[in-house]
Amino acid sequence: MKQAMKLYALIKKDQIILAFILGVVLMGLEVGTSLWQNKVSNIVNSGLLLIGGWLLVGFVSLLMDQSRRLDIWLYTQKISRGQLFIIRVLLMVVVPIVTGLAVNTLILLAIQPADLRNLMLTSANLALGYFFIASLTAVIYTIIGPNWMKVAGLFFTLAVLVQPLDTIESLWHNDLLLDMVVTLLTSMVLLSIGYSLSKKISAETTDEAVRVRYLRWPVVIFVFVATDLTSLANHVGQVDIKVVVSTMIVPIVLSGLTFFFVFRPKLKVSWDK
Repeated sequence: MKQAMKLYALIKKDQIILAFILGVVLMGLEVGTSLWQNKVSNIVNSGLLLIGGWLLVGFVSLLMDQSRRLDIWLYTQKISRGQLFIIRVLLMVVVPIVTGLAVNTLILLAIQPADLRNLMLTSANLALGYFFIASLTAVIYTIIGPNWMKVAGLFFTLAVLVQPLDTIESLWHNDLLLDMVVTLLTSMVLLSIGYSLSKKISAETTDEAVRVRYLRWPVVIFVFVATDLTSLANHVGQVDIKVVVSTMIVPIVLSGLTFFFVFRPKLKVSWDK
């Protein structure tokens, strides 16, 4: 595992440096803008931009890995699929979050040390939000094959989760610690699922829409149910038969497209009489 980590870190060295530079630039712009506008309070979470920049570059880097078939080569270097998943989570998720929080702590110590505890709790909660999105991304990245489908799947999933996540947050908004614990546990469960699924995929499934066969129908059903529930949520208090029928049009279309890409049905048309 240690040798595998060193090898992957060496391969990704340039991308890691680029990610760190991008994060520092974003953080510097936020600090500079806040000082220019004399809004010191906006600086308190500027260190979190370091996390955002790192995670963004990390995700793009992973997409490039698949395009260059790097995974296939790594498997020949005695790196298992499970090890590769853990290494990527550590380098592309854990390290950025820990680094960003450390930088943010230094900024808070320099600017508002008197209220450090409350500000750090808020920063940690936001960082855990990044962790949750990264964990969800890891599962989608593992399950979905082609890169464009990964991106589309991620945006779709985040879009349909906005409503329930806002509802949950409104229920717990007075208990920040509970919110953080639930977010952390949920993220860990997602990473555990991603790790388990990563050991079931193979190089031969890279171009398949869903790389784990028994998840094909669940993915199609998820698209339909999630889209339909999201549509109905926008008509709270006015749900009738017309609303139900109208809100099912988009879910049917999206789930139909998903079915087509997942199962690739062969349409045979014969003009013989």
